[in-house]
Amino acid sequence: MHQNDLNSIIATAIDALYAEEGDIIAFDIGERTLSSCLAWLLKPHFPDHRVHVEFNRGGYDPKDIELPDAEGEPTTCRVFPDIVVHRPGTNEHNLLVIEMKKSTNRMSDADDVYKLDRLKEKYHYAHALFVRLPAGPEASAENVYAIWR
Repeated sequence: MHQNDLNSIIATAIDALYAEEGDIIAFDIGERTLSSCLAWLLKPHFPDHRVHVEFNRGGYDPKDIELPDAEGEPTTCRVFPDIVVHRPGTNEHNLLVIEMKKSTNRMSDADDVYKLDRLKEKYHYAHALFVRLPAGPEASAENVYAIWR
């Protein structure tokens, strides 16, 4: 599947997310809740794959990657991607990995983008996407920020 096709699917799902869940987005609800809502909306678009939230397996083993520790030294860490579109049990059909952050989260996007790059490389995802979702009373789908990797 091409990135343009995925981008259209993601945009449609995000529009639906804000239409259906705008009230809880305005409350600044937790990112895990938003991830699961978005995953549910994505599921019908991928009949040949499965859509999971915080799926921590690469094949049958726990998913891990090397990330810099506080001193910048590479350290092996278990990871739990926010959303994956894949076929469980293998890394041969990993289509998409998504990391999400709300606009109210003050953490830098750089760490999530770095993590996506490592996940894409190690677990052979065809595409990786970072999404920063506007949250709070003035939130709207029009201000979603996305980085494709």
